[in-house]
Amino acid sequence: MRLLKFNLIKFWIVAILFIISSHSFAQRWKYCLLVVPESYPLRWGEVEPPDADMVAMPPGLDTSRTIPTSPGCYKVGTDGFVLYYSVEDAGLVGGLFVIVWDEITGETVWERYYSPVWREGLISLEGLVLPSYITVLGFQVTWAGYGIIFTRFTVFVVLDEPKVPMNPAWVSVLRISCQWARGETTPDGAARKLTMELHKNGIYNGGELAYTRYPSDPDIGEYFYLRAYLDDDLGRGLYWGQCNDFADFFDLPYYFYWRLKIRSKDTSSC
Repeated sequence: MRLLKFNLIKFWIVAILFIISSHSFAQRWKYCLLVVPESYPLRWGEVEPPDADMVAMPPGLDTSRTIPTSPGCYKVGTDGFVLYYSVEDAGLVGGLFVIVWDEITGETVWERYYSPVWREGLISLEGLVLPSYITVLGFQVTWAGYGIIFTRFTVFVVLDEPKVPMNPAWVSVLRISCQWARGETTPDGAARKLTMELHKNGIYNGGELAYTRYPSDPDIGEYFYLRAYLDDDLGRGLYWGQCNDFADFFDLPYYFYWRLKIRSKDTSSC
């Protein structure tokens, strides 16, 4: 009887310690990165807020900090992705669920569950092939261990490597151009789609000076204030300005699709 009582006491001590440790241990993502293949470089921090593309943990899980994730830009049809991840958890192993969807249509592109896996490691996303057309994909990676946590990031799918001056590519422009040209598979098709969308979403201001400035030295060319142009979207994704503002903004997405620059000074359409 004494031995049984002693064993019961030990059982409850272990059970209580397990419950306390499993509930008090804070699960956290340390990082979640696509390391292969290499993304086309993205630009943020110098012309956008430094944290513009840091992905915060979902509400209620960890809103106190951001974690390294890997928003990326890849050519259509890219495959061979490898995910490098690490979580803080009370257990050493768990399950990892990865789902990829089209952020514009909501359609699931690919999903896979990996179990059991270590709480830190590399996994190959076998079978994941990016679409053959321009779009924006969302990635969600969920860790199931002593609890469930997840993180998300965005991947932009473009026709070709960005060209100067869109190399590195401005994330703020990518978000718009990939959405406007979604589904296109050729440079000509993308150009037509972008033209139509700019016509639908651009509001002509009557020719007033807006976001384009002209230095006194003609050799310098002109300045286009992209950040201000994007911020003044009237809160509805509608962009206003004069002809050169639209032409300069229209130039930027073109560098994803071919190397020849259109005439940004052509104002005949006004």
